[in-house]
Amino acid sequence: MASSEGGNSRADCKAVVAAVADALFASLESEARVAEDAENADLAVFLRAAGGDRDEDVDAMLAVIQCGIIREQRGNFARFLQALTGRLGTLVLCGRLCMKFSPPFICKFSEMSVENRQAAILSWARSGNTDLRLAAKALQGAVFQPLFGRVHSNRTNPLWVAMKYPGPGSSRPGLLKSAAVEAEKIIEDAAIDLRKEAMGKRKGVAAGIEGEVLVHIKNHLLSHGLVATPTAKLAANPPADSHHSVLEVSCDAVIVGSGAGAGAVAAVMSKAGRKVILLEKSDFTHASDCSLVESEAFSTMYEHQGLFSTVDGGISVFAGSTVGGGPRINWCASFRTPDHVRKEWATVHGLPVFTSTKYTDAMDDVCKRLKVNTDVVHNPQNAKIKEGFEKLDWHSGTIPRNCTSKICSGHCCFGCAHGEKQDGVNTFLLDAAKCGAKILAPCFANRVVVEPMGESNGRKKKAVGVEASVDIGGNRVVKILIRAPLVVASCGSINTPALLLRSKIACQGNVGKHLRLHPATVVVGYYPRASGGHGSVRSWEGVMMSSYSNQAADWQGSGYGALIEVASCHPGVYCSSTPWFSAKEFKKLALRYSDAVIGLVLCRDMDSGQVTINSCGEPCLDYWPSERDRDNIVKGMQHVVRVLVSTGADTVATLNHADRTILELEESLGAEAVDAYLEKLQKLGIEKHKTVLFSAHQIGSCRMGSSPSNSVADENGECWEVQGLYICDASALPSASGVNPMISTMSTAYMNAQGIVARHPPAKGHLTCEYE
Repeated sequence: MASSEGGNSRADCKAVVAAVADALFASLESEARVAEDAENADLAVFLRAAGGDRDEDVDAMLAVIQCGIIREQRGNFARFLQALTGRLGTLVLCGRLCMKFSPPFICKFSEMSVENRQAAILSWARSGNTDLRLAAKALQGAVFQPLFGRVHSNRTNPLWVAMKYPGPGSSRPGLLKSAAVEAEKIIEDAAIDLRKEAMGKRKGVAAGIEGEVLVHIKNHLLSHGLVATPTAKLAANPPADSHHSVLEVSCDAVIVGSGAGAGAVAAVMSKAGRKVILLEKSDFTHASDCSLVESEAFSTMYEHQGLFSTVDGGISVFAGSTVGGGPRINWCASFRTPDHVRKEWATVHGLPVFTSTKYTDAMDDVCKRLKVNTDVVHNPQNAKIKEGFEKLDWHSGTIPRNCTSKICSGHCCFGCAHGEKQDGVNTFLLDAAKCGAKILAPCFANRVVVEPMGESNGRKKKAVGVEASVDIGGNRVVKILIRAPLVVASCGSINTPALLLRSKIACQGNVGKHLRLHPATVVVGYYPRASGGHGSVRSWEGVMMSSYSNQAADWQGSGYGALIEVASCHPGVYCSSTPWFSAKEFKKLALRYSDAVIGLVLCRDMDSGQVTINSCGEPCLDYWPSERDRDNIVKGMQHVVRVLVSTGADTVATLNHADRTILELEESLGAEAVDAYLEKLQKLGIEKHKTVLFSAHQIGSCRMGSSPSNSVADENGECWEVQGLYICDASALPSASGVNPMISTMSTAYMNAQGIVARHPPAKGHLTCEYE
């Protein structure tokens, strides 16, 4: 119940969120009437709309705040919201903006005028207090992501009409490619959903999960060729209560994860006749089930529903969490590891294999299997930056892609509904499934199970399997011990170190260290509206990413700098990131969405952060780019500005939410104005919670190296501390790749898997499986 000074009920917090939404996306009534007079009804709807108009939208915003924000920030943000429900708390956070001359003299936040609420939010964004800046940033994301990223019951969003965004309907194919239909059927047959089976059987079963339900699970595993044996204990740890039962399954190799590295390893090992089980904590999303709607894709195919971040909220972190992992939702960029990076890994990190023909052959095999090609039709956004590179006489290249379509759909980040993307489901996971590999999904890997042994190559422990669990609802969990002499951690640079740390595997403190994120930001250029009024760029159409330049990347020098590409943002991400200085200016920029070229700055970070785990065993990312990495980001931003200006942008904006960095280029403004703007960017630099930074690539947190003193795994990918435990994902890469890392990740895993097969001969009677 709310007190006189503040409330903590859901209704109190909802009122604050609605008040924030109405301030950030305020109704502009006079402008709406002008639009009506001009007979532009769609524009009038957009201008008149307010963020808190729909109760369903406010509920979704509150859900983002209460459930979507990572655990480390949730408590502070809850206290922040609660303070705004009361008068004293509002006074502390808003100062005289909440004061009035009549009793009770101090307003709650929801009682303040729209103008004063806007002024308060802007003061937080510009505050010297990083917590207040984070609050302003988080509120904008919590409001605009649901407001623009969700669809209503009619499967569209009325705000999209004025923005000229048609929604995903126009991007859906009539028929899924036949090869993809066949591939998904094979993957579906290989996938084992114990949660679905158990929950279905539990209906009508009153007593726990023992008895009928457990027998049903055993029989379901047996139908997939897996013999499950009930056991009273799991290694040395018996289940805590009757709600946790244990089954034991044996195989030759258990792989944790199903993404880029996991698929490659599974294919190589299954082809060599090994009995392989993959564990994936998330579900399998069929191409036909890819709605291509932002909110729905984030909630089903991304880590933490697309709302993951570093512990301090400084960097938003996007990572795949679905059967197929990152390649299922990435943008198809398929760069080979650059030569200067290979040389660095061989010399600086003592891993000569990376400059060997073995690694080259692995890249060749991977690129062939993924059908990597450069046969592409550039969409207007990619064509525009390519034009800029060439006008400035800079390096200009075409990004290799693992897609068989020249034109693509612009929605690759939400899954490929066409079946054209050659992701793991259509390639390596498919190959593994054809050779008998099984995928337990959803199934969470709790820890690697190890046993002591006589010292061998400096290792005193060996891996004997993985303890996993399946949540079947009703506070009931089925625990499974997958016994295997080979354990492969392939759950990515976020979750692999978390798995090892939960398993008490530290490798002299190196597990989780050396994390690289390829910190990124964008600079947006707005172009004059094309005739017909449908948008001059329409970045959501066609190939998402096909042009790039290494002009600012210093490939011929230090090897560290920024790659320039483009980002294809859909309305939720676009509006969540767009700088907010007033509702009027924000709506103006939102309405220019279809005219925006979004230049991406991707920094190869020299310095690193760390992955740790919290008390619940969840991964926590501690990372902020160093000064020299921030300088490289700014340098990349300056390069993008020059590209946008050279190709006719009339307005340029960065993602700085505190200092207005919007350059409007009138005909009377020449090179001097641009130079002054570039100097301003240099002076402002990158400050936490002011400029939006994000990461789509997480690398190196369990890296390979030449010594156990500075790495987690040796040149073969085997953990220095535990025999039979291999690291085969992006966390094994020695340092940042400087390019989209899918091919580097797959090739390293593929190469190491070949070594695993050679060093660990199959049990007697195993047969080799052939696939295409």
